[in-house]
Formats: sequence, structure tokens, C-alpha cells
Amino acid sequence: MRTKSIADLGGVAVMHQSSLIRIQTHDEIEVEQLPKEIQAKREQIAEMTIALEDLKRDVCRFEKEYHARLARAYSELDKVELMAKEYQLRLRLLQDVDWQA
Repeated sequence: MRTKSIADLGGVAVMHQSSLIRIQTHDEIEVEQLPKEIQAKREQIAEMTIALEDLKRDVCRFEKEYHARLARAYSELDKVELMAKEYQLRLRLLQDVDWQA
């Protein structure tokens, strides 16, 4: 007996049940992708954590510089206010001397 070829069967390939191809469902494909997505998110978190630490360091440096400048400005302001009070007292003394004379 002769074996029939694909051409003899009208060009249709016949498969035995044992050679069926399993097709993944949408959910299975999605589940398969999850580890890749998780790894990508972990890398993103690592990058963002580094960026956050850089920003914290920059803010800390800015605050130190700001407070140093502010301290100098307040010191200068205190000196000016003290000088103003001194001149006001001198002016009062001069006015008191004028009234008494």
C-alpha cells in the first residue's frame, strides 16, 4: 500500500493528535511578561532613588548656603539697627541739651 502525500490529500496537512501545538492565552502571555515589567520597574525605582538622593543633597547644600547668607544679612541688619538706636539716643541728648540751654 502506498502512503498518501499532502498533495494526494488535497494540499491539507494532516496532523496526529499528539503533535498539536499549544497556543498561549492572552492571560498566559501577560503573566509571562510580568517578570520583565517588574524588572524594568525595579530599575526605574533604582534610578529614581538615585535622583531623589541627588535632589536631597542639592536641597541640603542650598539650605546651608541660604542660612549662611541669611545669617550674614541678619548680622548686618542688627548692626544697622543698633547704629540707628545709637543715633536716635544722640539726637535726643542733643535735643535735651537744646531745651535746657
